[in-house]
Amino acid sequence: MCLVSILPEGTEKYSEYVLKFIKNGFDCNKDGSGFMFKRKGENEITVDKGYFDYDLMILNYKNYNLTPEDEVVFHHRIGTQGLVSKFNTHPYVCSD
Repeated sequence: MCLVSILPEGTEKYSEYVLKFIKNGFDCNKDGSGFMFKRKGENEITVDKGYFDYDLMILNYKNYNLTPEDEVVFHHRIGTQGLVSKFNTHPYVCSD
């Protein structure tokens, strides 16, 4: 089963605890990871996915300079259908 980790408003986005939790999810669900975020006060959601390398994912995640007021969702996949590929990693955008 896939793992979804939610970092709601008020969460320190780069704390040691959060990064360790994300790494555990990545290590346990090896079929690709991604994340999405919404900055406080904005209506746009940014999706960044297709990761099979934890260090690269965290480097890119940190480059967004998210604040505790922003909202983040990580998704770590265990493939049950479809190929294990960057395309099939989550999260998916389902609408405009």
